[in-house]
Amino acid sequence: MPDIGLGLRLPLVLALRTACCARGLRPVSALILRRGLATSSTTCDSQRLRVVMYAMGNFGRDILKILRDDMRSDTGIIGSLDLVTFPKPKRDKNSVDVKKSSSRGKKKKKKKKGALGDDSALNEHIVDAAINMQLPVSYIGRRARPAAAAGQGTSQHVGGDPAAPHDIAIVCMSPSSVPELGQLRLGALKVHPSLLPKYRGPTPIQTAIMDDAPSTGVSVIEFYHTGEHGNILAQYPYALDSQSTLMGVQAALALLGGNLLLKVLGNLEHVRKHSVRQDRAQATYTEQACIENTRIVWESMTAAEIYKRHRAYCGTAHMSAVWRRKHIMHTVLLLDMYLPDPDTPVLSEHYDDRPPGTVFFRRKSKYLEIPCIDGSRIHVTKLRVIGRTEKDAQGFVNGYLRVNGALRMLTAPVKPKVPTPPFVYPPGHPKEGVVHTYVNQDFAF
Repeated sequence: MPDIGLGLRLPLVLALRTACCARGLRPVSALILRRGLATSSTTCDSQRLRVVMYAMGNFGRDILKILRDDMRSDTGIIGSLDLVTFPKPKRDKNSVDVKKSSSRGKKKKKKKKGALGDDSALNEHIVDAAINMQLPVSYIGRRARPAAAAGQGTSQHVGGDPAAPHDIAIVCMSPSSVPELGQLRLGALKVHPSLLPKYRGPTPIQTAIMDDAPSTGVSVIEFYHTGEHGNILAQYPYALDSQSTLMGVQAALALLGGNLLLKVLGNLEHVRKHSVRQDRAQATYTEQACIENTRIVWESMTAAEIYKRHRAYCGTAHMSAVWRRKHIMHTVLLLDMYLPDPDTPVLSEHYDDRPPGTVFFRRKSKYLEIPCIDGSRIHVTKLRVIGRTEKDAQGFVNGYLRVNGALRMLTAPVKPKVPTPPFVYPPGHPKEGVVHTYVNQDFAF
């Protein structure tokens, strides 16, 4: 059987490409492996691995499904599979579309300033998936019975034997979130969605998209609590383009990473013998996502930058702006948008007379048009005012807008009873010093 790259066999490459095409994902480029993997033989039940997986979010959920499928296979290498994760988040009564009267008078929990969400907010889908797959689940940070893995005295275990030993741990979450693992016969591995040592940290996919990187990938490495600097066991690249989104790239890398992980587990002794140390000089780092990443600054952001941020964060957060209605400030989430063809006619003859952030519409149009600082524009097709239901462009127009070009999205809230200040162009802009006179955007819609 012919080899591909540095050792991975042709059937696995074809299987990965076929799986990508079947799920509507872009086929990956050539394989990068450190030294290479040998083919694994059929594993008997006594040789199957007892795996505990520390995972969160959609990336961890998709890899968990791949490992579960292998466990149920007659020729798989996984004998048992437990999940350790954060608890499902409690529903925030302040975020629902219709506020119940019974919630009045109750203290509101303060959210950490600047954070897009906590760890538990990413875990609703993975917990539901694990329960549906009838896998034992343990929760980090909850005071209850001991969990599946050694050293977790503050976790809750659901199903299975909480004292059952494990051979190896698989990590698909931030290293700092993983408790002490205790003694595991084969140690621990981490699956990270980047080609390490590039993009270490919590937001590798988002940062790669924001950097306009031509490619990213997935890495299987030795796990350490101090970060993603363990020896590289295997890697697989994935090409990016101008339309790549967080959710699409995440699904593709999870599919590739899960299959690559199985190959590593089947040849663990070999790949560890030929592992490669990461080059510190080539390392780059990512930062935790915060609310500032998704806030539109109309005074400086172009349409291309707004759309790129939308691609990088949509799925975990949405681009947002401020809308003033009477003296009340509302946050508007732009759920779906795209960059129009430059030859597409504008929706209003007053387009050039309004500042960036102004909303233009037509009654039968399927999008709202918003100009940006460089004269470019974005077309928004879905929106949601915080506390209200999601609406398409026509629903938003029918529910909130009366005069074309009268609504102007703001970058930051304005104090009550203070008039909305005029838009100020940045120094050096061709329209610097221009004062717009247009319909008062503060009237009640």
